[in-house]
Amino acid sequence: MGDLYYGSVYQFPYWEFLEIDQLDPAKFEPDQQEFIRDGCLVMILAMAYEQIDRGSRTFIDAHIPAAREALQSFAPNDDRTAKLVRVASRGLDVARDVLNGIDTYTEEFIDLSRWVHEEYVQGYFRTRVRSFDNT
Repeated sequence: MGDLYYGSVYQFPYWEFLEIDQLDPAKFEPDQQEFIRDGCLVMILAMAYEQIDRGSRTFIDAHIPAAREALQSFAPNDDRTAKLVRVASRGLDVARDVLNGIDTYTEEFIDLSRWVHEEYVQGYFRTRVRSFDNT
């Protein structure tokens, strides 16, 4: 995930939008809220990977405490999102450890990251393709 260039996209505090349903519940339908919330969680993981892959200070470094706090206080409404929260939290831990010279990048974390990619990134494109069949 970290080999992608996001430019200024990494400057957004995605953890502040996890409670999208509470920020403005009337503005978005439940499926839109889920898309924004889960997308923000995937972006937090991608931001962690940028630091994990490069091993240098990046945007997320200064915000790991705030992002971790947001993830800890967030109450997922289903098991799939709860798993995504756990993976994003672990990603922040691994990113923090990289800066401290500690290797916590395990096969288990790699497998969980693959699950995120298959479930959310590839899942997004599968859903989009299926929507073309209905037109």
